[in-house]
Amino acid sequence: MPSPTDRNLTAPINPPRAHSMRTSQYVIVALALCITAACGDDNRGPTAPTAPSAPTSTPTAPTAPTSTSFALSGRITDAETGSAIRYATVLILDGPHAGNTSTSAADGSYSITDVAGNMNISVRAAGYQEAREGLAVLSATQRDFQLTPLTAVAPATGRVHVLYAAPTDREFRRDYSQGIQNALVDFQFWLRQELEGRTFSLYGITPEQCRLSENADFYSRGHAWDKVVRGVQHCAPVREDTSVFAWVIYVDVDEACGEPHELGAGGPGLTILPRGDLEGLANPGPYTHCDEGPYDGPLGRWIGGLGHELGHAFGLPHPPGCDEGSPTCDRDALMSQGYTRYPNTYLRDDEKVILLASPFIGR
Repeated sequence: MPSPTDRNLTAPINPPRAHSMRTSQYVIVALALCITAACGDDNRGPTAPTAPSAPTSTPTAPTAPTSTSFALSGRITDAETGSAIRYATVLILDGPHAGNTSTSAADGSYSITDVAGNMNISVRAAGYQEAREGLAVLSATQRDFQLTPLTAVAPATGRVHVLYAAPTDREFRRDYSQGIQNALVDFQFWLRQELEGRTFSLYGITPEQCRLSENADFYSRGHAWDKVVRGVQHCAPVREDTSVFAWVIYVDVDEACGEPHELGAGGPGLTILPRGDLEGLANPGPYTHCDEGPYDGPLGRWIGGLGHELGHAFGLPHPPGCDEGSPTCDRDALMSQGYTRYPNTYLRDDEKVILLASPFIGR
C-alpha cells in the first residue's frame, strides 16, 4: 500500500399608573361631610377628617416577546435570461446556522427559516457559476440571486466515487450523509473557480452506504487503513492509483489514541476520512482529539480537509518544503495548512498544471 499522505503537516419603562376609582368615592364622602358640617364656618366644630387615599395599582400589560430569528428568502434566476432556476442550493457556510440549506422550487424561490446574524451564503446550481455573498440577517430578509451560466467543457474520463462506511455497532446517520453530499458539491464548485470552469465529476451525488463486518473497535486499532479498504470490498472494488475512479471513503470510526495516524489521509486514487470529519460536517464547531484541544472546527475546515485529501487522490503532493518544515513552505495553500481556512485558500500554479492534466478534471 502506498503510504497515505497526512494532511497534518506540522503541527423596559412601566407606564404611569391610573388613579383608582376608590379615591373618587372618598372625595364624594368628604364633600358630603363638609356640607353637613357647614364647611368654611370657623365658628363651627372641627372638620371631620378626610379618609386617607388607598394605594392604587394597575397591572402592566405584558410585553410581547421579541423574535430573535428570522427567515431568509428570495428567488434564484438565470443572469442572462431571467428565467427561474429550479433545484439551486442555498447554503449557509458559517456562523451558528452553518449547514442550513434550502433548494429552490420551480419558480426559483427558496426560504431558510429561524436564522439570524452575520453569515456567508453560497448559491449553486448545475451548469452555473457559484455565487457567494455575506449577509446580515437582522430582520426578515429577502435576497435574490442571479447565477451566470458556465461555459461548457468536456467531461472528465475519471470520476470521484464516494462511500459512507459504518461498523456493525453504529447506525447510518442522515446528517452524516447530507454533510458529505454538501461538502462534495461545495468543493466541486470551489475547484471550478480555481480552474476557470473545470472540475471533477461525481459517480453519484449521494454517497453509497457500506455496512462493515466488524465493530468500531476492530477498525480503530492496528492497520486501520488496510482494514477499512478490505472491509469495503463487498460494496465496491476499491483500488488505489487508477484512472477510472478516485475513491473517497468516509468511515464512522476514529483511531484509538496512541495508534499510528492512518485515517484522515490520502494517496493516489484513494482517501479515507474518519468519524471526526463526519461529525465536523454534520455539527461544526470546537472539537477535541484524544483529550487535546479544543481546536477550531468551522464547517470550512472540514470541507477543506476533504479538498486537501482529494487533492492527494488526484496526484497532488504537499507544496515544496512543507514536509521538511521549511520556512519557504507555502502554508496558506490548500495542499498545506490552507485547508483549515477554506474557502479562503488557493491552489498553486504548479498544482493547477497537474490537475488540468488529470483524468479526473474535465477538459
